[in-house]
Parts: sequence; structure tokens; C-alpha cells
Amino acid sequence: RLSKLIAARGKPATARRPTRKDCSMAAMTTGATIAPFKPAKECSERDVIHLKGFAARLDFEDAATARQADALVDAVAAHKRSRPSLCVAWDGDAPSDESFTRLLRRCASLGCDLIAFCYAGDEAAFRKAWGPEGLAIRGYVVDEPPDDVACRWAFLGVSALRATRATECLCLGGGPVALREFEASAAAFVLYEVSRRPRDGAGAPERSALLERVAHERLRVVATDEPPRPPPPPNA
Repeated sequence: RLSKLIAARGKPATARRPTRKDCSMAAMTTGATIAPFKPAKECSERDVIHLKGFAARLDFEDAATARQADALVDAVAAHKRSRPSLCVAWDGDAPSDESFTRLLRRCASLGCDLIAFCYAGDEAAFRKAWGPEGLAIRGYVVDEPPDDVACRWAFLGVSALRATRATECLCLGGGPVALREFEASAAAFVLYEVSRRPRDGAGAPERSALLERVAHERLRVVATDEPPRPPPPPNA
């Protein structure tokens, strides 16, 4: 995923959604603040929500997708009000206007610290991708998986969850990697159901692989027409 470095900019939640030019200018004037990466085993963050989802081919001009993105950010804002030290973590996916990573800037605008996880060999690519975004990010590197691990990216995501001991993931869609992470972790997943364009551009829109576990007690699906629920109280 990190090898596909897309230079598109994310957009904060403001009355007027900024253009790519706005975001580029903000990045140049603000400057990147990506802290030196530390080993994941040294992660001391303990109030963390992980953000996951489709990393490509999302259409935020689609009304249903935009509503779900807003609902996810509203959920982060509600958590932040009761948990002032809340951090938002993700697995190092590159910034893109067609990815769930577009929401990270909006999370930062709520006052959430951003923390990223990646493999040591991908740190340079991460910095190249995220440096122009001008966001303050703390990073952690995960050791490469054993040779017999079936999915390198799922291993990264599960390692990140173990490092933060987070109990909840908010997902704007999500493909097979997200499903593997769900099955290999103990965290609760909240799926904001969206569809994305098919890879070949033809055929039916792609739905989240997490829907295969829709009946599981650790998975809650937020449909596009479902009103938002308040977050659980801290330590609930």
C-alpha cells in the first residue's frame, strides 16, 4: 500500500470544503512534523481509536459515502469530548482523496493526536507521502512478520492494535485485510458501510468484506440511514 504514494490532499470538516490548492498551500506554510519513529514495543499510547477502511476507489462526492464519512468523524468527536487525550491511529496508508485516510486531517482538526504504524522498510516512503500534508504525526515501526504469515498487511494492523491495546476500530468500509484483522484481534469494529468502485471500473460496486461477519458480537454495522449513537462512557 505504501508504494502507491498518492499526492492528493485530505480535507478538514469546515463550512467550505477546501480545494487541493488550499491543502497544498496549508502544507507549505505549516510544515510537516513527523516525529522520529520508535519501535512499536515502545508505544505508550493508551487512549487510542484505530481508523481503517477502503484505501482506494472511494467516491466522497457520493452523498451516501459523504454522510458515512461525516458520521465517522462525528463519532470521533464524541469520543474526544469524553476522552481529551484521545489519539487516532492508522496503519500507515498513504494520503488520498479516494481513501479513508482523507478523514485523518479532520480527526486532527478535532484535537486528536495522530499516530501511525508501518514496517521499518516503509518509513522513508511514509515520510515522502505524508511530509507534504503538514500534519503532526508520531510513528512506530513494526517488526517484519514471520515467513509463514499469510497477509503481511493484516499482521501490521494486528501488531498496531496490540501495541496500543485499543478496544475499538472505526472503519469506513474495508476489504479482505480489514476482515483478517478483525478475525485475528479482540477489538470491537464499527463498520460505516460504504461501497467503492470496482477495481476494473465495471460491474457492481464493492462492499466491505467485514459484512461477512455481520452477526458477530464484536462488529456493529452503521447503515447509511442509521442515526448516530452516543459513544459508550469511558471504561465501560
